[in-house]
Amino acid sequence: MRFLSVIPALVVALVLVLATPAAGAVQVSVVASGFDSPRGVAVLGDDVLVGEAGHGGDVCIPNPIFGTNCIGTTAQISRVDLPDGAHRPLISGLFSSLLGGAETLGVSGIAVRGDKVLAIMGEYPQQFTSINCGSGMPADCAAVKAKALAEAGQLISVESHTGQMTTLAGVGAFGFDFTAEIPRQEHDSNPYGVLTAGGPTLVADAGSNTLDLITDDGTVSVLHYFHLEPPAGTFPSDAVPTCAVRIGKQTWVADLSGRLFRLDGGAATQVTVADGSGTSLLHHVTGCSAAPGGTIVLVNMWTTDGFPSPGSGSVVRYDTRSGSATLVANNLNFPNMVAVASAHTLYVSANSVCPASGGPAECTFMGQTSGLLLKITD
Repeated sequence: MRFLSVIPALVVALVLVLATPAAGAVQVSVVASGFDSPRGVAVLGDDVLVGEAGHGGDVCIPNPIFGTNCIGTTAQISRVDLPDGAHRPLISGLFSSLLGGAETLGVSGIAVRGDKVLAIMGEYPQQFTSINCGSGMPADCAAVKAKALAEAGQLISVESHTGQMTTLAGVGAFGFDFTAEIPRQEHDSNPYGVLTAGGPTLVADAGSNTLDLITDDGTVSVLHYFHLEPPAGTFPSDAVPTCAVRIGKQTWVADLSGRLFRLDGGAATQVTVADGSGTSLLHHVTGCSAAPGGTIVLVNMWTTDGFPSPGSGSVVRYDTRSGSATLVANNLNFPNMVAVASAHTLYVSANSVCPASGGPAECTFMGQTSGLLLKITD
């Protein structure tokens, strides 16, 4: 299932102080703005990397669900210098897809493995094979189509010093074919979260509802299929796994329905993530990361019922040893993914549905309207 159907470096010194149950004052500051639909975040040495889904392009084709699908080469991965917040592309010109003028898919989750940056691209290539670049289509149609076929749904590796890219595995193509064999499963794939730390590479596919294992030779296989349905009347309509982490030898997976699962062999056990009063702290999770002390940091893109709501996002910390959970920060605007720099410092992408040029009123947050990188300290 798809799920984001809502609506140059600029250093700012805005700070938002939030009171939380976890600790006294939590500081949320804007490190940098001007990002184009920012999603994945990763720490690389003294810098922070931000994956940007882009804003699609001018090659538009019919889409049975969203009306139109306008694709281009506007996705990229940017490198942010700390502490001044200046950012520049590590690699640009990557595949980007704008669905119905609302949801952009391109670079999604990113992770660092040695001197390589691994990134997972959204979508799947099969939907672009029938594009006819004949009369009435833009002059760059053939080049954009070739880019879509080569990069949609791919796990890519980017050399952190040169920006040179190689493709590793066709995760989206695999997921699309896999769902064709599942009764009552939407025929879809949208690889979203990538995990490399602590073991083999894993990808959470929010379209095929799978956690996939990627071997070094590029072979893709399903480690777990999440067939469980959310409670009746909730959004979304199926599991939609979005991210995974490893804590010791255990793998944990979160989904857009606001659930956290611990994988035990072939089973997925749902765990309760609630505050001291028993109130659930997970709502619509789009990102998660392992943190020191056996904890997991999770990002709720929004916390209201139904479709995404601006200004309602939050960040939650869950202790896998004690089972306790705390709210780290709330009232964030469309936060998406998180990187843990230390026990008390997080970097979070926000305004994740907003273009670099600035978005509609729903994108206004801390004086900015473009995609943001936030720093959260507690």
